[in-house]
Amino acid sequence: MVEGRVTYQMGVDLGVPDACTHLRHYVFSRTMTEAPGPAVHVVSTDPAEKIRELKKDDGKDVWLVGGGALAGAPLFDAGFSVDNYALADSRTFGSGVALLRYVRA
Repeated sequence: MVEGRVTYQMGVDLGVPDACTHLRHYVFSRTMTEAPGPAVHVVSTDPAEKIRELKKDDGKDVWLVGGGALAGAPLFDAGFSVDNYALADSRTFGSGVALLRYVRA
């Protein structure tokens, strides 16, 4: 699970420093030096580089939580096109949160 500092801070402010303890949790920030959650890893290096490293290490999926500035950073290699994916299903929660799952088209 990867997210930016702003999204992560929303959870911390609600008293939840690590909402997904069953996942490896990485927070990208240029200002944080450590996270209140003991299992949360703060990453200050290039997001795209870290994502490539994570994908290479175990080949598992990477879950981007939130979006905003982090989603605007290129997380995938050049040549990646969103057009190669199709929405497989979606679920909307009462809070307004939407969970979207895409598959290769």
